[in-house]
Amino acid sequence: MSVITPARNMERFLRATMRSVLQQTLHDFEYLVVDNDSDDATASIVQSIARHDPRVRLLHEPVRGSGAARNRGLAEARGRYIAFVDGDDEWLPSKLEVQVQQVQRLPDRYAGVFCRSVTTSEAGDELFVYRPPVGTYDRAAFLAWCNPAGNGSSFLVRREAYEQAGGFDEALTNLLDMDWLLRLLRDSSSPLLQGTSHELVRYRQRRGSISTDSSGRMAALEDVIARYDDAGDPLVWLRPALMAYRAGCPAHGLRWTERAAAIGWRVLLRAPDGRKLLLHTARHRLRGAAPLDVDVAASRPDAAADVRSSVSADAG
Repeated sequence: MSVITPARNMERFLRATMRSVLQQTLHDFEYLVVDNDSDDATASIVQSIARHDPRVRLLHEPVRGSGAARNRGLAEARGRYIAFVDGDDEWLPSKLEVQVQQVQRLPDRYAGVFCRSVTTSEAGDELFVYRPPVGTYDRAAFLAWCNPAGNGSSFLVRREAYEQAGGFDEALTNLLDMDWLLRLLRDSSSPLLQGTSHELVRYRQRRGSISTDSSGRMAALEDVIARYDDAGDPLVWLRPALMAYRAGCPAHGLRWTERAAAIGWRVLLRAPDGRKLLLHTARHRLRGAAPLDVDVAASRPDAAADVRSSVSADAG
């Protein structure tokens, strides 16, 4: 089992992150922390902890970028299973044990598993819980839900899937984890992922982080969907369009709604959120509209639930 933390200038949060990993109820793993050209105390924090715990190993990656740091960790990892935790996130104590048991019960056609996450403020206050549907996802369902894994600290994958599909795209600056998981589903012999109801990650939202750059995320999302939507499915643009409107990016919301409608407006009309999206877009084009009243973090497009039956409600 290999755990990888990419870290650049994470001295404020890294001790708590590493503590959450090292205090897991499953103890047999190696822990690789990749210092991505930090200019703070990140490396010295890792070194001080490594002196007392032989599972910890510090790696240096001079090429800046989360993708490069993740790939350096993958290149050094020796475990049968691989999990990532970002340098400002934390795991609940049973995270690894629960997920290893889960993936060991699954056949080889599953590339891995992921869990639900509690999103917190920078100070650690709970904001909301991200609850994607529990069950099995193929690539189409993963796209329709728009990355149900949610963040890079939530999943655990089989080494074989990574070796077949390759590492992270170092050219991306946003949504690297979504892109990588979709590539595992497309390019490995394990085209499925399973999501669980367990809330095992505390995902920290920080001011100025990449994840809070709404415009950048919308642009990256459009690129990632275009890479993996081979079928030209209108449903894969439904949740992104809703998210774009709520994030204050109406140009993306408008463009994605019109793209989805051009592919299959009848499919959108069968989904309550699809009808709401089409109506809001029409009003926006005519005279501008108030913010769209859809709870994207909690809602699920009904049409996606019906059409993407590969999301199995009975999976654990």
